[in-house]
Amino acid sequence: MDWVPEQVAPLPEDAQGDAAGEVEIGGQRVSQSLFELFCGEARTHMATLKAEYDVLKVHGVITDAMLLAAHTLAGIAGTVHFDNLRVFASAFDRALNSLSLAPLSSDEEDLVDQALVVVERMVVEALGLAEPTPAPDLLDRLENVAGGAAAESGPMQREEQVM
Repeated sequence: MDWVPEQVAPLPEDAQGDAAGEVEIGGQRVSQSLFELFCGEARTHMATLKAEYDVLKVHGVITDAMLLAAHTLAGIAGTVHFDNLRVFASAFDRALNSLSLAPLSSDEEDLVDQALVVVERMVVEALGLAEPTPAPDLLDRLENVAGGAAAESGPMQREEQVM
């Protein structure tokens, strides 16, 4: 799957790198090759998220592929210093993990849909070498969903070590 939103050309002109082979992202400099890897990976994981959301709508299941795509997108965003995308995708990942434990309500499915719209917007901004614009209200909602499942399961208990 190759996800290329209409608003994004393959790579922006300023992603061609400077004489040192680096691009600037929100005041941070990363190698052009690292940014190009990010672009390819971000497109792949975005395509997976969209395809797996279609599975969710039809079958009511959050797939392992969807969980992995959200998790990996968060990680690669951090690698190239897109912190707003990293934080949001990480919260989305944790919320998806929590939601995958039971059938989704229509409100929960709407939350996943809204989060995907924001993730897509943030990826488009990142591919254009701009720090993605945060979505604090939706981030709070995702964190509440992720935190709610953790609270329901209770704190983890360590087993006592026997010597």
